[in-house]
Amino acid sequence: MIFAVGSYTNHSSPSIDARGRGISIYKWDTGNDTYRVISEYQNIRNPSYLSWDRDSRRLYAVSEVDDGAGAIAAFDLDKNGFLTFLGQQKGPGRAGCHLTVLPGENRLFAVSYSDGRLTGYVLNNGGVGPVILNHSYKGSGPERSRQKSPHAHQVLPGPDANRIYVCDLGSDTVWMHHLDALAEPPLTALRVPSGYGPRHLAFDPSGQFAYVLCELVPRLLVASVDPVSGEMSIIRELDTVDSKMTELSAPAAVKIHPSGRTVAVSNRFDDTIAVFDTGYPGSPDLSLVDRFSCRGKTPRDITFSPDGSRLFIANQDSHTITHCSFDVSTGMPLNVWGSEINTGSPVCIVML
Repeated sequence: MIFAVGSYTNHSSPSIDARGRGISIYKWDTGNDTYRVISEYQNIRNPSYLSWDRDSRRLYAVSEVDDGAGAIAAFDLDKNGFLTFLGQQKGPGRAGCHLTVLPGENRLFAVSYSDGRLTGYVLNNGGVGPVILNHSYKGSGPERSRQKSPHAHQVLPGPDANRIYVCDLGSDTVWMHHLDALAEPPLTALRVPSGYGPRHLAFDPSGQFAYVLCELVPRLLVASVDPVSGEMSIIRELDTVDSKMTELSAPAAVKIHPSGRTVAVSNRFDDTIAVFDTGYPGSPDLSLVDRFSCRGKTPRDITFSPDGSRLFIANQDSHTITHCSFDVSTGMPLNVWGSEINTGSPVCIVML
């Protein structure tokens, strides 16, 4: 198994002990549970999020910097796991924090946190081409230290291939854009409760539901998705941490097990992983089934292996990647842990 890790290399925040080396490609020998770095690209600052185009074997990275526009970089990955830099484009803005590639559309979209912006690019033979969209959101929320202005945190395609969604922590909004009408203003797909701060979301494999993870209030929102309009309606809320820990926690990532049976959430500062059972694939009736230590500090991204047998956890502040076993059929955690990977400030993990 081969996977890519993006890391913080030299962050401006004094609270972040950045020790990363850029983008690292790891090969995991599942037989003896050992890892080795087979390729690295160090000439990039804070590649905090990665997006993988499996068909063309292109890897894309957003360079997260708050003192400039940052960059979107493109790489080729050969069959042995070696990276070749293809070039980069300026953007998407201050503190670019997420991106997603749409191979069938030959387009890539990225968001920047500090200036609340969505930027779209054309892809030319795998390389990042001209900007086709540059949209700044508007709005604010009641948490004045974090919501004075928009803070776009994630962009991803919806169940309908013609829509993309953006989680805006600053305005308590999930925005929606139509790919065939990018010049039009975005629509409000969901307004979350005031002060919740939506960070990331994931769509159920059926496309009927979305799981919206909030950062300022540690809640996982289950929302139905209208198949015609693409708009969402909240069905229920669930705490991601113990009620005594809500003021300390800041959830980071939400991922669905390949079976569709469970949903996993990482809780920063609480340093736990919460797992919710759907009952059956496509059900909105989530219930908490487990909450366990991430065996590290400040879990950021979490990623399931393609077969669902492992959950990999990027522990930013302990500079480790840990992984635990899951039942491939039920999506339930098994409390069996593999060997730890020592790596600097991991932020994002992508299976290749």
